[in-house]
Formats: sequence, structure tokens, C-alpha cells
Amino acid sequence: MVRIVSFLVVVWSFSEDKLCYCQKYPDPRFVVLGSTGVGKSSLANVLVGRPHNYDGGIFRKGCFKVQSGSEAVTKTTCADKAHWMGNSSAPRFTVVDTPGFGEAIREENVHVENMVSRFKNDLQYIHVFIILFKQTDNRMTSALWNMLNMFQTMFGPDFWRNAILEATHWSYSPRLTRIREDGGMTEDVWSKQFNERLRKDFKFDFDLPVVFIDTFHNRQNTREVQKFQQNVETLWQFAQKRLDSPFRCKDIQIALSDISLLTDKVKDLKEENERKTREIESLSKTVVVYNQTVQENIRQGNIAPPMPEPVSSCEGSFSTAEFILFIIGAFVLGILGTSFVLMWIMNLRRISEKDEDSSDSDEENEVKRRGSQEVNENNI
Repeated sequence: MVRIVSFLVVVWSFSEDKLCYCQKYPDPRFVVLGSTGVGKSSLANVLVGRPHNYDGGIFRKGCFKVQSGSEAVTKTTCADKAHWMGNSSAPRFTVVDTPGFGEAIREENVHVENMVSRFKNDLQYIHVFIILFKQTDNRMTSALWNMLNMFQTMFGPDFWRNAILEATHWSYSPRLTRIREDGGMTEDVWSKQFNERLRKDFKFDFDLPVVFIDTFHNRQNTREVQKFQQNVETLWQFAQKRLDSPFRCKDIQIALSDISLLTDKVKDLKEENERKTREIESLSKTVVVYNQTVQENIRQGNIAPPMPEPVSSCEGSFSTAEFILFIIGAFVLGILGTSFVLMWIMNLRRISEKDEDSSDSDEENEVKRRGSQEVNENNI
């Protein structure tokens, strides 16, 4: 009898712990990821039933706070739980807001460390990674690629099976829909372009689902409301399919971006250059003191003046001191040259982003010009 009671107590305790844990972070669990200003907090607020421009309320460090501008607001990883879309009759779930990527490198590294710690020690598993892009990001820039590469390095390649793409600011208003279609951009085209590049660069063999949730949609427009509800339902159904196969966070690692690594290398080279400069200054002072000592001893007659050296037939020869200084100078120039090359590589990345943006603008202008010509011809 005692054994039976003990067994029941153990089972009850285990069930209570499990129940409390589930209540802490109800399933499914969503994590929103993306660059700064892409609309992560706005999406998270809408999913829990808050206004898309929620001011953060009681949340600390900018969590779930939305404001205009390109400056990062969310400064830490934070979770919230609620009924889906704020509907009290709908199931409860968890959504995690994260800091944006693409800000100052050192702050970004702190964000990554905080995120990894929160995922491994607190959440422990995640059902859906929502990776957000602006709808104008119809090409993979180096900054976006660097962000995704860091995610894969951090989470491992298996995280893609729990990932879904979200194109923010994809308005279904008649005017903006017509502009996109005139430029040849539709939901299918956007999805195909991103999936082709992701499969090629990150070596997985399946397409990621895509949703087009416009958190700023016009609530008075029937079509915009219908499209919003359809895409939200697609996201929810994707989460339901992942309830039995969540991503376990126990093996994720702290990862640094390529830009962060290059910045650290440049910093190390600058510190090495400063150290060598101080050594050269110290050696120069030693040489000056040595020469002064020699001259003083010659004047006092303690040592004989140096004999004139025979004229050498080889012009342009160096003394030992000059040769040493030459070697040290060459070493310093090598360090400076390496620093210049690294900075040049980083500038090339920035230039490539600007070129891609300008090419997108040229293509859009060309499409509009052709559309105007066709209209003129039809009028004629």
C-alpha cells in the first residue's frame, strides 16, 4: 500500500511540473527573427491581439514596442503568451520578440548571447521561426545573407524545417497590388526567388512556406481583411503541423557574423600596429641615447673616435642601424596594408548593397516607362 501511494505521489508531481511548464510557455511557440525595422514587434503584437503600433506597455527594454524610424527599439529577447489573435475562445500560444540584426556589431553580439541563453535555458524548444523580410527585399543582399548565415550557424541546418518566411508591408490595396503586378512581382514570384537563393546558398532541398501578413492593412477594405486572415491562418496551420516536431534548443551555439569577425580582426591589427609603433619609438630613443653616450665618451677621450670607413664601390649601402629600422618599417607597413585590405573588403560589401538597390530602382523605372509607352500607343 505504501509503495502504491509513493508511486502515485511521484506521478502526480511529474504531471504537475509538466503542467506548470506548459502553462509558463503554452504551445505552439513562435520566434520572430529579422533585421532592424522590418516589423518584428508589429507582427508579434498583432498575433496576440494588440494594435500593430503598440507602445510596449509594461514590457522592458523596448520589447514589443513599435515606433517609426530605422533605429532599433527592441534591445533584448522577450516572450509573451496570449490567445491567438486576442480571441479568448482561441488556443493560447507563445510569441518571442527578438532584437533586430544589422545594428552596431558589439550590440549585435550581446543580442546573440542573450538570445541563445534564453532559448536554451528558458524556452528549451521552438515550433516556428518566422523570418521577416520587407516586401521590397526581392533580392538577397549581402546584409540579408549574412544574417541568415548567422542563424544557420547558430541553430544548425535543421532549423530550416521549422522556418517560415514573412514578407512584411505587402499591401493588398488595389493601387499597390497593380504597381507590383505591373513590375512583374507577385506572391509566387517573390516566394520562388527567395527559395531558389536559399536552397542554393544554405544547401537544403525543400521550399520554405511564405506568408504575406500586412499588419498595417486597411480594416475597412474587405479584400485586405480577407487576405490578412488567410495568411494568418496559413501561419497557424504551419505551427500546428510542427507541434509534434519542435526544434530543440539544447545544441544551439553562440555565433558571430562575418562582419563581426572582420571587425575583430581589424581591431586586433590596429592594436598590434600601435604596439609595434610604441616599440619603434622606444628603439629610436635608445639609439639616440646610445649615440649621445658615444659622442660624450669621444669628447672626454675615453674612447677613440671611429676610423673613417674605406670607400665602398657599392653605392647605396646601409648601416646596421639603418637596416634594422628598414626591417621594422617594412613590418609596420605590412600590418597597415593588411588593415587597408580588410577595410576595402567591407566597403565592397556596402557598395554591392547600394548597387543592388540601384539596380532594383532602374528595373522599376524601366517597367513604368514601358507601361507608359504602351498606354500612349493604345491611346493613339
